[in-house]
Amino acid sequence: MKRIFIVGTQRSGSNLLRMMLNNHSKLWSPHPPNILKHFVPLEKYYQGQNERNIYNDVLEVVRLNPIDWVNFDLTVDDFDNQASGMNIYNYFMNMMDLHAQKQGCEGWICKSTHNYIYMNELIENDPNVVFIHLYRDPRDVTLSFMKADIGEKHPYSIAKKWNETQLSVLETFSKIPEKNKFNIRYEDLIDQPEVIIRNFCQQIDMPFEESMMEFYKSESAQKCSVAGKRWENLSKPVMNNNFKKYKKGLSDEQIQLIEHLTSKAMVGLNYELDFSDNYTLSEAEALNFESLNESLKKEKNRGSSNQSNFLDEVKDKLLNCTVN
Repeated sequence: MKRIFIVGTQRSGSNLLRMMLNNHSKLWSPHPPNILKHFVPLEKYYQGQNERNIYNDVLEVVRLNPIDWVNFDLTVDDFDNQASGMNIYNYFMNMMDLHAQKQGCEGWICKSTHNYIYMNELIENDPNVVFIHLYRDPRDVTLSFMKADIGEKHPYSIAKKWNETQLSVLETFSKIPEKNKFNIRYEDLIDQPEVIIRNFCQQIDMPFEESMMEFYKSESAQKCSVAGKRWENLSKPVMNNNFKKYKKGLSDEQIQLIEHLTSKAMVGLNYELDFSDNYTLSEAEALNFESLNESLKKEKNRGSSNQSNFLDEVKDKLLNCTVN
């Protein structure tokens, strides 16, 4: 089973890439419930409990995912012969394996970009995993996040997080074998999608399928496009002019701030700066930007979901048990 993880920063085309790969007859790429992001920090609180507890909670989070996993019917009983002693990485990858196998697939893709934090642990658990580092111009990423109903909202916070994420991925990629990594620049993906996807299929030793370029016609893409405004473009062909929107959407001062915060990673990823770095940022200004970011997140980001409410209940229960 081919196990593939898209890592990096959201608002960088990960859903576009996910849909392209999902339209391969032997690959499965679902909307992610972010299992590792939620359960790696919680795993220690399950210690001493019945192992089935954490597995049941993981499965429930999948069932409550905002975009359904088609025909998902796994239960803890499906893991009885292999679950004993598993860590959350093993369990998650085995869960993905089982559901992919039920759909006749030979590989799966996890689009939870946050998993860049766990790349070393994932390779320890499976030396053959493949990571796709998908990255996009931080100025366009910033503009996209400012309009979206998720994530950071102030250019300072968005750019700072983008820089930290890219530098972390670049550092890990410098240390892992070539077979475990593949780089995709968003601007190249929308300019030459077939070339990029063909190259990736070659790396994972799977045949390219023409249907991958017609992802937008799939039932999965159509369903996802109406599930939220930030996914609406998935029902359309690749938008090959969807770059450098920041030139009209951001002020010069905002661009300078972003470049000041991201210059190291931008240079490492071969993005050109529009301005020389003469920007000065005081500690007081940075604190003010962070405060503004928190206010904007409360104002603009979407409310809770059944999935997030369930996760809150799980965390409260685990922490209360620990205290008691």
